[in-house]
Amino acid sequence: MRKTAVLGVAAAATLCVTAALAVQDGQTQDAAFMPSPESLKAMAPGPHHAQLAKLAGDFDIELKWRMGPDQPWNTNAYEAHREMVMDGRQLQEVIEGEFMGQPFRGESIVGYDNVRGEYHSVWFDNMGTGMMYVTGTADDSGAVTFEGTCSDPWTMEKNRWSKSVMSADGKLFDMYAKTPEGTVFKSMTIVYTPK
Repeated sequence: MRKTAVLGVAAAATLCVTAALAVQDGQTQDAAFMPSPESLKAMAPGPHHAQLAKLAGDFDIELKWRMGPDQPWNTNAYEAHREMVMDGRQLQEVIEGEFMGQPFRGESIVGYDNVRGEYHSVWFDNMGTGMMYVTGTADDSGAVTFEGTCSDPWTMEKNRWSKSVMSADGKLFDMYAKTPEGTVFKSMTIVYTPK
């Protein structure tokens, strides 16, 4: 705690000294901290965000899932709402319905990082305490393939591998998992039908 407080004071002091030097040089504090044109462009929504905005709307969804390549498919029906948030920088999705007789709610945020040049997504729901964080790139068709890891309360894995593909029109979402032996299989598919 004490070390954190000392670092905070040091950071604040550095900021004040930098501001004071900028003012001495005839610049206002605002001008001293004005981002470069390149930074401003990186901060603003661009064509990738405009593409994500096309995926907004209200949908009925059919979700099929299975626990292994030899397991039967289970099917659930949900409703989804997508909208752009953070002034057009991120696509937020909320899915609601029932899972195993219990109310289910899941949320995701999908965006594009102009600095890293990649898509990112985070998913969380009321059936677990973890979050899935994945990053990905788009192919020539506009479909985005995400990959990352998450914790899995079903298997108690701390870093379960996950791969997913979102179609360019956002109406099809496939997810892949691995068996303990490393075999990749399709574990989930979601079809979105606009209302």
